Amino acid sequence: MISAQQLAKYLKWLGAVAASVVIASMALPASAAVIGAAVTAGSDNYTNFVQVDPDYAIAGDMFGIRTTGAPGPDGLPFAVEDASPDFGDAQGVIQNYQTGGVVDPDPFFGVVDTVNGSGNDVNVAYWDFDISSVVGDLLVKIDFAAMGDFEASGDYWNVTYSVDAGPSMPLFTSSINEDIDQTYNSLNPGGFSGVVLADPALINGVLLDNAFQTISAPIATTGSTLRLTFTAQGDGGTEAFAFRNLTVEVTVPEPTSVVLVGLGLCGLLGTTRRRR
Repeated sequence: MISAQQLAKYLKWLGAVAASVVIASMALPASAAVIGAAVTAGSDNYTNFVQVDPDYAIAGDMFGIRTTGAPGPDGLPFAVEDASPDFGDAQGVIQNYQTGGVVDPDPFFGVVDTVNGSGNDVNVAYWDFDISSVVGDLLVKIDFAAMGDFEASGDYWNVTYSVDAGPSMPLFTSSINEDIDQTYNSLNPGGFSGVVLADPALINGVLLDNAFQTISAPIATTGSTLRLTFTAQGDGGTEAFAFRNLTVEVTVPEPTSVVLVGLGLCGLLGTTRRRR
């Protein structure tokens, strides 16, 4: 039978171990493993891609993936392409200044004026990703850009997710702030600057402009197949929305850190035993 003094020592030791575990878990570094990708300049990684509504063969309109090198039969829409300072261009989210400026070669998914009398007003595309081997929560990242005088009643671009054909859940949700203005500046040297337009677009509450910015959203779920669905409507030929670099990541702790924590706890145990 242990004495009260021995019991007190054991309880003190257990408390030290528990505190060490908590502190170590808070300090553990983690790395993000990319398990899926789409609309990138590198290697896309998905199991299925379906563009329910095809891209438009209408000058100035767009719903799909293009590049400055493969702009479509009628070229990139004026609202998307930033060719300033050429042609008096004062708008665009994709740099394409061919005469000594900046040319953005990377693919992007662009949306301009889907309400055009050709096809469906609301356009849809989706990607499937294999998450069967994932242990842990997911994080989806997308680079977004937008420029235009949008309308809350007619413009939206939403990304939802579902797992194994389950219910569709919101992931990236757009909104239009009709109470403020946004100032846009070209990324091209000598390009447009100080262009002020009303009613800018937001994604998950983050204000967008013509420069791509990364926005992240978590998914706390497990399963075999993750589907990301993009649903969009654009009602205006001078309003551009684009995204690229869609990645699906899983966060995992560094194995070396776990080993170090274990060694630290073993050392604490050994020290405690030697003191007895």
